[in-house]
Amino acid sequence: MKLDLTKKKISEYKYKVRKRDGSYEIFDEGKLLNSLKQAFLEASRIAGRTIKGYDEVAKKALEEINKKIAEKGEITSQELSDTLEKALIEEIINNLDLELVAKVFVLRRIYKQVGITSEIDPRDLELSFNAIKLLEKRYLVKDPKTLNIKETPQMLFRRVADNVAKGELKFIQDKEKLREIADIFYEILSKRYFIPNTPTLMNAGLRLGQLSACFVIPVHDDMEAIFEALKIMAIVHKTGGGTGFDFSELRPEGDVVASTAGVASGPVSFMKIFDVATDVIKQGGKRRGANMGVLHVWHPDIEKFIRAKSGAYKDAHLQNFNISVAVTDEFMEKAIKKETFDLINPRTKKPVRTVNAYNLFREIYTSAWESGDPGVLFIDEINRRNPVRHLGEIRATNPCGEQPLLPFESCNLGSINLEKFVRNGEIDWEGLAEIVRISVRFLDDVIEVNNYPVKEIGDMSRKTRRIGLGVMGWAHLLILLDIPYDSDDAIYLAEHIMEWIEYNAILESVKLAKERGPFPAFEGSDWSKGILPIDHARPPVYDKSKVSDKVKRLVKRRPIVDWNSLREKVKQGIRNATLTTIAPTGSIGIIAGTSTGIEPIFALAFMRYVSVGTFLEVDNLFLERLNRVEGIDKYEILKEIAKDGSAQNVNIPKHLKRIFVTAHDIDPEWHVKMQAAFQRFVDNAVSKTVNMRHEATIEDVKNVYLLAWKLGCKGITVYRDQSKSTQVIQFGVKKNKMDDNNNKKSIFRKDGKLVFRFWKSKDDKLVLDEDFTGCVTCEL
Repeated sequence: MKLDLTKKKISEYKYKVRKRDGSYEIFDEGKLLNSLKQAFLEASRIAGRTIKGYDEVAKKALEEINKKIAEKGEITSQELSDTLEKALIEEIINNLDLELVAKVFVLRRIYKQVGITSEIDPRDLELSFNAIKLLEKRYLVKDPKTLNIKETPQMLFRRVADNVAKGELKFIQDKEKLREIADIFYEILSKRYFIPNTPTLMNAGLRLGQLSACFVIPVHDDMEAIFEALKIMAIVHKTGGGTGFDFSELRPEGDVVASTAGVASGPVSFMKIFDVATDVIKQGGKRRGANMGVLHVWHPDIEKFIRAKSGAYKDAHLQNFNISVAVTDEFMEKAIKKETFDLINPRTKKPVRTVNAYNLFREIYTSAWESGDPGVLFIDEINRRNPVRHLGEIRATNPCGEQPLLPFESCNLGSINLEKFVRNGEIDWEGLAEIVRISVRFLDDVIEVNNYPVKEIGDMSRKTRRIGLGVMGWAHLLILLDIPYDSDDAIYLAEHIMEWIEYNAILESVKLAKERGPFPAFEGSDWSKGILPIDHARPPVYDKSKVSDKVKRLVKRRPIVDWNSLREKVKQGIRNATLTTIAPTGSIGIIAGTSTGIEPIFALAFMRYVSVGTFLEVDNLFLERLNRVEGIDKYEILKEIAKDGSAQNVNIPKHLKRIFVTAHDIDPEWHVKMQAAFQRFVDNAVSKTVNMRHEATIEDVKNVYLLAWKLGCKGITVYRDQSKSTQVIQFGVKKNKMDDNNNKKSIFRKDGKLVFRFWKSKDDKLVLDEDFTGCVTCEL
């Protein structure tokens, strides 16, 4: 019933609902329950059977709603929806059918706002509840005035596919062919075989039109240049990208400034300016920016940089920055031998003092043990494997470290959902190759339609045409094949799958070069000399004697890879300077409904704290497998697992414990080996965090850094559980005591990446901002 505010005062109504447009209507319990009932009926029709549980959900929702509405006499329409959804998802553990009801409930609201009354698209129903909620909150286009949603998930995928396909216009004039390519792009997106980075999903076909995730901006030792870099950062963040900076050119603290007869404040002080600027710029009104700050190990301010986010500064300084020390092979060798190492003034290029390399290395890994910062970039390995070394030296990466870039370069990313290519215990190698080829074409077309934020970035990006095709769903693929993550079987399979992806990506890029021409900086590159990225790779990291016959058979069914033939082909031209990258895939992993990047499952079950309440969330494959085990109290087991996320100490079959290992169940050595295995066949770099239990020692962190350098990783990040006084993901009822500092607006680290915001609610409970999960830019 609509309220006529001219005839009756609002206060005369006992209970009211405030709608999205600010108007009111009387709270109608019948109307509310009818919307829930309709969702049950529609879900039952879709499932082909009666879905039970309506009474339990309705009772739970009404109790919560009546409690809320009695407190203040009104409730928002959003709160009504949230409470119904919460009641549904809390019951999913006991009744899996309720996820379908929850999805129908949310999708019906979206469709209503869009103006669609017909049946829900089956592909929208294939999305998980979490994926639909994430799309609704962050990705689907909204009316700027009413905030009503203007597209469904499938309309989003169609918008992206059609816009990116316009990149073909320079090369194809046949409209039917263009439509065919757009349809192919839509197919791989809507079926979630491949998902591009977040800026592409958010901006394709819209006014901003900036589609890349990763940028590196140079910072020169000049006041005007520093603030020009700050300006470009602001523009990039506004359009949805993340930025990396090397601050090593800046003169050290206390050094002379001739123009003013003063002294320099040093790189860390300028980083604070970039940090504050980032904090007040919201990317496209949807998410905050993120940065990578790099300082080379020879810089005189290196100790101050290393400690910039540890000790007293752990939860205060540079919270919009990941920081990494760029270490050289020379430094690592001297650290091992405990020899001296010169620190050099970048202004004079002369040594200013000498330190013990091991002591400095110890500062790095001790700080990382304490706070998760800094990470390490193995800068010589990065530049050895850069195929366009003739253009200059790489000195920095994007915020999560997987994309080393030259100054003013950018890169657009996308990831293939590996889980989709397991068929009846086998790997669909040919199907994977086909998706690789389509994805490479898609990412190359992104460069054609991209609206770069500044001219210098556009010019450099088109000069090298870097793309970053990666994977997600690796942990789920292993589970589907009954292969433990921490095993030589998994390492062996990782290398062969990534080799297959790299090989087919290069084949497609060579084909595109014949159609469209090679990237402009091709001459003088490694490609022009027939040097392939794998020529610089370290030896395999698995022990073949420990690889099972089962996994060897899986790999044997893969078609032949002929690197020698490909070497001759690339000499004639290749479209993209680099092709492969392993990104974190936080948000796009949720959209795809699979595990993140190449990470193991972080937790099989955990308590998710969000603004609408708290509920138990369970890995979908684990829940499916648990349902097959008879004679157990599933709900009690899940509650027990939620205490620390692991299944190792609960009463389930041993083979499930071995397959369903989580990040903290895995020894750090296996984390590093997995990263190195993928890195062998990745052009750019690999985003991977070595998650360590709270009990891990400082020596454990040191060993991880040394092993990563030895095995040829391009960088390494560790995160020891609880090494931040405030941590976002807490495992259930044993969540750690939070730092009661009333900090209402801070970004913290989890898995070595910038993650959630938190704030204190009125009842002093800690709640999470649902604006994003995983890396803020690379999800990408």
